[in-house]
Amino acid sequence: MKTHKERVYAKYGLDPKKTYSLPELARISGYPLSVLKKVESRGKGAYYSGGIGGRPSPSVRMKGSFVKGVDAPASQKLSMAAWSRARIFSFIDGNPKHDNDLR
Repeated sequence: MKTHKERVYAKYGLDPKKTYSLPELARISGYPLSVLKKVESRGKGAYYSGGIGGRPSPSVRMKGSFVKGVDAPASQKLSMAAWSRARIFSFIDGNPKHDNDLR
């Protein structure tokens, strides 16, 4: 199963070894930078929604996997930056799960 990031990289012919900035992703995808910033902001909010005491939400996935809801320390889960970046790739990839009002 490919990730949203992998599908976006393949669709736009991007170098899989390179990390692209938000302005670069806006230019490449054709979405306005302001829209991608809003998706990023929502991703950061979603990271903490449902969490207790400032901890990440239980839905935050384990690093390097699709497993979520695992009772593990935050150090073994995706960071807030990684979580929000994944949401950006999901949005660019066309995932209808969230942020449809921004399309």
